[in-house]
Amino acid sequence: METKRQKKARIIPKNLPWGVLLWQLPDGKIFCDNEGNYLSVECFKGDLAAVEKMRLAAAYYGAAEGQTIFMPGRKKISHSEWEDSMEEFIDGKPLHGDIDA
Repeated sequence: METKRQKKARIIPKNLPWGVLLWQLPDGKIFCDNEGNYLSVECFKGDLAAVEKMRLAAAYYGAAEGQTIFMPGRKKISHSEWEDSMEEFIDGKPLHGDIDA
């Protein structure tokens, strides 16, 4: 007998003071390397030192044009952490580090 898996929505509050800063190109895409790794830094919202580091890093990698965008409640993870989380998600298990909204 086939059972239907309930879909779970994950809501991340937008008012969290911590998250990840990304570099957005003028065309709206997020800057990343050929392997899909995003130029990013974990920081607190409004961290001007992190913004300056992103600006300098983007210029170093040839993407000086653009702006930072802040993603609240997110954190950087390794590829193996992502694979583990995907396995847990597919198996219907609670994800490590989930935030109760």
